[in-house]
Amino acid sequence: MSTNGDSKTAVLPAGQDCGTQDSNVLRQIPVGALPLPPKPKALPVQQTVSVGLPPPPPVKTIPVEKLEALYNLEKDYDWSHSQNEAYAKLLEKFGESWFRDTTGSVNVGQNSYNNTTHIRFVTISDTHKKHRALSNNSMLPKGEVIIHAGDFTSIGGIKEVKDFCDWFGSLPYKYKIVIAGNHDLSLDKSWYGIDQNWRSLGLPKVATSCNGESTEIMRSSKNFIYLEDSAVEIEGYKIFGAPWQPEFCNWAFNLERGKQCDERWNNIPTDTDILITHGPPLGHGDRCKHGLRAGCFDLLRHVQNRIKPKYHVFGHIHEGYGTSTNGATTFINASTCNYQYRPLQQPIVFDLPKKTEAK
Repeated sequence: MSTNGDSKTAVLPAGQDCGTQDSNVLRQIPVGALPLPPKPKALPVQQTVSVGLPPPPPVKTIPVEKLEALYNLEKDYDWSHSQNEAYAKLLEKFGESWFRDTTGSVNVGQNSYNNTTHIRFVTISDTHKKHRALSNNSMLPKGEVIIHAGDFTSIGGIKEVKDFCDWFGSLPYKYKIVIAGNHDLSLDKSWYGIDQNWRSLGLPKVATSCNGESTEIMRSSKNFIYLEDSAVEIEGYKIFGAPWQPEFCNWAFNLERGKQCDERWNNIPTDTDILITHGPPLGHGDRCKHGLRAGCFDLLRHVQNRIKPKYHVFGHIHEGYGTSTNGATTFINASTCNYQYRPLQQPIVFDLPKKTEAK
C-alpha cells in the first residue's frame, strides 16, 4: 500500500485479477472502493431460565469437641442417629486401623485343624428356613461348636420354628448355640402385642405366634442352647447372645437408635469372649446394597471401648457377608443367604486354643 497526499490507494501487482478482463495492467484502486465484509448478525442474548433447583446446602461445621467425642467413641446419641456420617468421619480419621476388611482371607473350614489343641467354631446366620440346604449340599465343616446368629425362619411361623429345631438339634456338633433375628417374629412376644406390626406385614394374628409357644420351644430344647440377652460358658470361653438391631423395616427385636440400643448393649458383660448379635456394629459387615450403613454406632462403642471380645458374630445384612477387624476383635458377618435369599454363602469358621482348666 502507498500514500499520495490524502488519497490512499492499494497497488495490485500484475497478474492479480480484480474482476477486469485485462489483468496485466496495473491498476490503482481507491481503498474506499474495496468491498467490506458483511457485519455479523448480532447473536440473541441468552436468557437464564430458572428450573427451580434448591440452592446447595451450606457446608456443615462440626464443633471440634463433638468430633473428639466421636473419635473417642463417647456416648452421643446425635451420632447414633447419624450413623453414616459417623462412619465417614471415623473412616477418614482411623482408616484400616479400625475397619480393615479381611474377607479375602475368610476361613470357610476347608482346611484341617488340630482338634487336640484347638476348638473349632462354625458360624452361620440368616438361613431363612433354607437351613437344610447346608446339610444337603455338604456345606457344613467339622467342628465342636456351631453358632447361628438369627433369622432361621422367614416370618417366625410355628412350623418353621419346629423344623429348624429338629434340624439344628440333630447336627453333629458338641455344642449348638442360636439366637433369634428380626424375621423370627413369634419369638418377640411384645412385637406381636402391637396389632399394627403384624398387620403392616400382611400377617394373621395366629394364637401360636403370640402366646410365647415358640420361645418356650427354643428355651426348653435339650439339643441346643438358645440365648436371648443371656450367656453361656463353653470350654472356658464366655459367649453372650442378643437378638437386637436398630429399627429395620418394622420387624421383630427392633430398637430405636440411641438410648434404647445403648441400654441393651450395656447389659453385655465386659468379660465376654465371643459376642453374638443379630445386627452388626457400625462399619463392620453392615454395608447395604444401596451403599448406606445399617450398623449400630452404640454397639460399636461398647464392643470397641468396653467389651473387646475376641470374636463378634452377627448377620442381618446379607450383602455384608465376610470378615473384618479393628486389630483387637474379629468381626464375622456369617449370613448364609445372599442378597437374593439364596443359601450360597459358606459357613465361616475360627479356632481357639483349648484351655487346660476347662472341663
